[in-house]
Amino acid sequence: MPNDNSAKAPIAPSKSLLDRARKRMLSNRTEVKRMKKEEVEVLVCDLQLHQAELDISIEDLREIQLQLAQARDRYAELYDNAPMAYLTLDKNFVVKQANNTAAAIFDRPRDLLEGKIFPVFATPEDRDACHVHFHSVKPEKAGHSVIRFLRTDNDVFWGRLHTVRIDAPESDEPEFRVALIDITNEKRIEELSRSNRELENFNKLMVNRELRMIELKREVDSLCRQLGQPSRYGFNLDPVPES
Repeated sequence: MPNDNSAKAPIAPSKSLLDRARKRMLSNRTEVKRMKKEEVEVLVCDLQLHQAELDISIEDLREIQLQLAQARDRYAELYDNAPMAYLTLDKNFVVKQANNTAAAIFDRPRDLLEGKIFPVFATPEDRDACHVHFHSVKPEKAGHSVIRFLRTDNDVFWGRLHTVRIDAPESDEPEFRVALIDITNEKRIEELSRSNRELENFNKLMVNRELRMIELKREVDSLCRQLGQPSRYGFNLDPVPES
């Protein structure tokens, strides 16, 4: 954040502005010599008033510059320490900027993220899907995808990408603003829920199978009894007496 001393430093005029001022002074010098004393005094008063107006304008400009610098610093601090990973990519999907959260998610220093092609951080199986994700993003349509990524220790994590494309009017090259959320725990819960559902379905299938086997054995014992043969499975087929 700029300090007050730097904010109050004099604003130096540009060389072109100085050249224009010198030319105007030379062209007006002859006219001033021809003016009466009263006219010169009026001109001096006007110049002093104009100088005061310029001084006030410069002070206002310094204050605006200071406020802009403070706002920029606040934005940078919010960006760097946001709880969500933010990255800015160029048209070739090269990381131009990444915040601290992005570095933490990938378990890499920021300088090992910036300057790298972002899809290379995806798992080999998901790199094509990562490229497709960015190619599908349009200025009027944000992109959403779930991609598997690799940390430095080759630990795989699931990331949800939210990407917008920015086509700045002053630049012919688009930028991509990426928000990344680590949803590994969410995917693990989904996988656990899916496994539990499969296990429940399997248990139901096995219970129904056992019940059907018992029913078939009862039918076999019933036929054996009707034929005067001994029971094969030992089911008691006598009716239960009413209490």
